Amino acid sequence: MTHTISFDLDGVLIQNPFSRGVVPFLARHVHQQSGQTGDFDAFWQMFRKHLNRGFSARVMAGRHVEAFDWDGITREVALNFGVHDIPDVSGIVKEHCTPEYIHLLPNAREGLERLQQAGFRLIVATNGYSKYQVPVLEALNILDFFEEVRAPETHGYAKPQPEFLQGVDLHIGDKLCHDILGANRAGIQSIWIHPEARPIETALEEEDLRRFFRDALPEECTPTAVARDPLEAAEKALELLK
Repeated sequence: MTHTISFDLDGVLIQNPFSRGVVPFLARHVHQQSGQTGDFDAFWQMFRKHLNRGFSARVMAGRHVEAFDWDGITREVALNFGVHDIPDVSGIVKEHCTPEYIHLLPNAREGLERLQQAGFRLIVATNGYSKYQVPVLEALNILDFFEEVRAPETHGYAKPQPEFLQGVDLHIGDKLCHDILGANRAGIQSIWIHPEARPIETALEEEDLRRFFRDALPEECTPTAVARDPLEAAEKALELLK
């Protein structure tokens, strides 16, 4: 039997271009198109808060798939400033798939190679839409490790909805309230990536996502194992699935 291991991406395998490239680009576009004359740094902070509010409103309403639709959220924010013309976010992502904005995280490739050599089936299970994530995986030359890229807009669910991890034996991620909660609710094993391996209860209360999932019990957010990076996670996965 070939076991299936799913990987989260951001904070586990890759640094995506959103925070340093895509969101600043969108903020400048809206700032210019709206005719704002004030300080851009102040506008940029306000723009980010509006994006976060759009995300939060969707999660709180249980619209988990839409919460990661950055095209839709950006359009709504731009309309607040009277701007109707917004460039396609996936196109902006592609323009920022350069070393200045994206990179592999430590031991990402080594961990993937270790599991691939061991014969596991590897898939991506990310809450980032595939149209935003696939260009980054291609640019970083790791897309071929995966047999499937599972994303909200293609799968119809998002973590921590247990349906999102259907058919997976073990999930590796860095968010207790998305990755680990989703894995536990799906009845599968999980490995929490955390460089400092902090106590679970402390990390759980400090995680921003916790405010959306207050009903989740601490044991639901407790992983099967903890690893500092993808290579250590790969070794622990070999032990768990032997």
